[in-house]
Amino acid sequence: VYLQNANSVTDKRVESSVMDFSNYTNVSLSLNYLTNGVPGTDYAEINFSLDGGATWSFMGTLAQSMGTCTPKGLWTSKSVPMPISSWGETAVKLGFRWRNGNATGS
Repeated sequence: VYLQNANSVTDKRVESSVMDFSNYTNVSLSLNYLTNGVPGTDYAEINFSLDGGATWSFMGTLAQSMGTCTPKGLWTSKSVPMPISSWGETAVKLGFRWRNGNATGS
């Protein structure tokens, strides 16, 4: 869980451990999440790496959740196919990036 003051500019990423997809094809990511913020300014995105985290590629943006995150937001479910380039790779990582660009709190 990452909560941040509405008056702060943040850019944070959490990363998975390295995953071995060497014996897998048609891999997908399924998750439940909460996001909130100013659309277009505050957003969450999914990134992936094929080299253990040395370089990253954009995979998609998570839509804003319904309602607010706190005190009790509504979870959003999403399933995203992993890029074909990840199939059969041995050093795959996922990154979830949160960008809060709302320095004014409006």
